[in-house]
Amino acid sequence: MALVRMAQLNGGILRALPTMAVLHLRQRFIPTHTGARASEGVLDPSAAIIAALATGSVVLIAWIACSMAIYDEPAWKLPRMMAAVVLGPGVLVPEDELDVTIVATGFVLHFALALTFGAVLALVLRDVRDGLVAGAGALFGLALYAFDLYGLTAFFPWFAPLRTLDTLAAHVLFGIVAATAYRDLARTSRAAAPAA
Repeated sequence: MALVRMAQLNGGILRALPTMAVLHLRQRFIPTHTGARASEGVLDPSAAIIAALATGSVVLIAWIACSMAIYDEPAWKLPRMMAAVVLGPGVLVPEDELDVTIVATGFVLHFALALTFGAVLALVLRDVRDGLVAGAGALFGLALYAFDLYGLTAFFPWFAPLRTLDTLAAHVLFGIVAATAYRDLARTSRAAAPAA
């Protein structure tokens, strides 16, 4: 009986940890002052996570839809290309076969990268005024495209054929949508927070 009670207590603690971590990060990185520049100079981790995951989902769906519609490629080609970064180039063939493990690995890597790049973008936006957020996001997307398709292709050459306008558009779209979503979510979060 005591073991069951301890397991229940530990389960409650484990469920509370993510909330406690977000609150700790919020207290550490978001000052409680208000003013004309309240949306600038602060970092909102929860807004960055939500914006990155939502934008990563939208961009991935659009990118796969474009590759199917424009290039008549199978839906699993792009996730397999991403999975090959972790699992090796042997998973690239056959590109039209649905292998759940390979595709899931590609999706996990995609969202891990979306979170990483979203966090970097949130840091970049700390001192960017509201009117310049979309432009800063577009520039970030361009830099991300150059990094992904020209820098990383030295290590993962199977991405070189993706140096196309639609891939460039996907990266710029990620930057713009992630930047504006992050700033809007951070502003909404601060407006909803109780005054200290």
